[in-house]
Amino acid sequence: MLRVIGRGVGKALRGYQRVVDGVTEGFGWVAKWLVPTVVAVGFVNVLLRYIGRFTHSALTSNRYVELQWMLFGAIFLIGFPYVLKHHVNVRVDFLFQNYRPRVRAMIDFVGHVIGLIPFCLFALWATWDQAATSLYQRAGITNRWSTWKVWEVWEQSPDAGGLPRAPIKVLIVVGFFMLLAQSLAELIKLGRALARREVAAPLVEPDTEAPLRIE
Repeated sequence: MLRVIGRGVGKALRGYQRVVDGVTEGFGWVAKWLVPTVVAVGFVNVLLRYIGRFTHSALTSNRYVELQWMLFGAIFLIGFPYVLKHHVNVRVDFLFQNYRPRVRAMIDFVGHVIGLIPFCLFALWATWDQAATSLYQRAGITNRWSTWKVWEVWEQSPDAGGLPRAPIKVLIVVGFFMLLAQSLAELIKLGRALARREVAAPLVEPDTEAPLRIE
């Protein structure tokens, strides 16, 4: 009976891991294409600014400036779980790469439990109410959830011609939520590897085509 329950739990955990890994890969794909988008927006913004200086006309506005920094922030927010999944995050411990694979797996496991997961929970707790308030800023506190037309009541930029601030604030919550979800998926991988006394696949030295990891 216990063996059957254990198999069911193990199957559920592996299913959760596959789903989260798939969503994380999708986030990484989006982040990849946001990079050239940010570059293009920045280039057009600078170009229009210089052209407007010579033609004495306003060809750009705060909308382009805010779009650039919002997209730049979005790259980091949705790229967090992708970086964690592929183990390309920066490490300050220069000795880590010299440890045995099993020791590295144990360090990552403990680090996720006592450091990363509590940090994600704290970040979600600290940003959730701000994001909700930003979404329904103009609806009033007493009837915050009285309308589904969020775009009519969400927080607007204080700068003239700026973009709404609510979407990027909500993306902060989404980014930390996915980082938490991916952290749990990594715990499943590491726990399975440690239980079997073998090295998790992501901890194997990357091939020549994989991104370099900075230790």
